[in-house]
Amino acid sequence: MYCPKCGDVLKEDSDTFMCIQGDMEMSRHLATHLYACFVSKSEQPKELPPPGEIGYEGGVGGTWFCPGCGVLMQEKAPWVVRCPQCERSISQFLWELIELHPHK
Repeated sequence: MYCPKCGDVLKEDSDTFMCIQGDMEMSRHLATHLYACFVSKSEQPKELPPPGEIGYEGGVGGTWFCPGCGVLMQEKAPWVVRCPQCERSISQFLWELIELHPHK
């Protein structure tokens, strides 16, 4: 699996993953669901409602990488960050990645 923040290969340790470059350890919850959505593809990532329906404006910004493909993801619409290869969205995980998983 790849780091969604820098694209490096993550180090697997027990039930979780660690980004060495960013000194970021993933929670077991995040690691389990990212793996299921992007690597094993046993889960489908959830799509967020359109921005106008839930009141957020602008985009998430930043640089994001697909946890399964390792390629740069694209924000085609506000808060809809999608991999150009596998076409899966990381949007449901963005809040958790930004707020709970700092990356140096």
